[in-house]
Amino acid sequence: MIDIFGEGPYLVGMSELAFGAVTELGSYFFHFTKAAIISYLFKHFVKGKFELGIALFLCILQTIYVWSVSIKSEFFFSFSLAVLLVSELRILNIVPLRPLDYSFLFMVLFIPVRLFNSTSAVIGHLWIFWILFCAVYLDLKMELKKLKGKQFICYFLFIFLCPCIFMK
Repeated sequence: MIDIFGEGPYLVGMSELAFGAVTELGSYFFHFTKAAIISYLFKHFVKGKFELGIALFLCILQTIYVWSVSIKSEFFFSFSLAVLLVSELRILNIVPLRPLDYSFLFMVLFIPVRLFNSTSAVIGHLWIFWILFCAVYLDLKMELKKLKGKQFICYFLFIFLCPCIFMK
């Protein structure tokens, strides 16, 4: 936990926090890009029975990675958050997704939360919403086989239409 308003040796400047947040988001973007490329390649070259096996393998691989780099006490929180978010998308069934889509979402949502300490201190927990939007949006764009589009309009509509959908 970072104490930005405290006195003493734990005082951290805003420039250090901003640099830390940019570094954290950059490392996550690298992880996100790797997961997107792997998912895209498997989606277009693997069909049928192997798709579910590869999806489970990718989820297990991500779990092993987070277990190895995470603090063990935070592992359950990170795992529960990823499972909860992916299950909500599955249960609500707003968009049709395949097993590899769910594994991609699990891979990009199951991250060690401690890697976002500076980001949480700078912008709060808004980064979780941003990651969720980017993951779902990119997954749908990959399913359409084109990445062109008006991303800001999609993000704006996502912010204002999601509460309307969930209020019904």
